[in-house]
Amino acid sequence: MIVTTSSNNFSSHSPPSCHLPSNPWSNKTQVHHLRQQLSSPSLSRAHQKTQAVARTFFPVSPTRGFTYIYLNTNKRLPTKELRRKFRRLDINTNRLLDIHYPTRNVIATLIHNDFEQEFLHQLSTFGITPIEGFDPLDPKHIQNPDFNDDSTSQFEKEQFAFKTVNQRMTRTCTICRQ
Repeated sequence: MIVTTSSNNFSSHSPPSCHLPSNPWSNKTQVHHLRQQLSSPSLSRAHQKTQAVARTFFPVSPTRGFTYIYLNTNKRLPTKELRRKFRRLDINTNRLLDIHYPTRNVIATLIHNDFEQEFLHQLSTFGITPIEGFDPLDPKHIQNPDFNDDSTSQFEKEQFAFKTVNQRMTRTCTICRQ
């Protein structure tokens, strides 16, 4: 409703009827729905934190240990972006201990063995399948041009691959919290 000033005879009238989208804040059910959407991630985040604390008091798992799951990718993204994409797939990225690229078009994700089935199930719901039998120690994954020529022996390539993977694992161990 528009009210004019006293110089315009104090007339009031409704704006002309036009088909503008309605204000979502005027509809109480839409407001309630929006508030639920905004508050649900914080609730699930709080639940995740509670679960992490509770895991402290669980007995040692018979499947304790860690494993790498290797996934295909069509481009190389920063790990921050990869974590964001995993979150969009409803994967708890706090359970992904390490993410790196062992070679072109392959992502390596380090997870706890207890999280493996949940992780694989969530990936399978989107049609994502891990790479079976990927060997990061295979010399064919070496991207260094110094080792791609024929003058380098197979033994030297294997040693270089082993050294590279060992350096990655050492870096991962220093990054992971104790």
